[in-house]
Amino acid sequence: MGMDIGNVEWKEPWRPVDVEEARLILQELDREIGEHHPLYHLDLSVLAKRMDSDDVLILLRGTTKPLAVVHLTWSGNKEAGGQYPCVEFYDTMYEALENW
Repeated sequence: MGMDIGNVEWKEPWRPVDVEEARLILQELDREIGEHHPLYHLDLSVLAKRMDSDDVLILLRGTTKPLAVVHLTWSGNKEAGGQYPCVEFYDTMYEALENW
């Protein structure tokens, strides 16, 4: 079952990302996520970013909760212990956008 994101009404402070910004965010996620992080080795797509913070909305494939909001550290390095970058998982787009 896929998630339909084509009709999302983005409201501030959230905004969709373009292909290039999504690529840069995925590169940073790859640099930050270590082997103990819950997002390690998952199939991710970046959907949106908050304009007022470093939070990004991620679509997860093959997981029980299809969405995650991640707070990037922008350290450019693997974060030890799996606590960072901070992540919260959600079932619906509404939960993700309204509760973070």
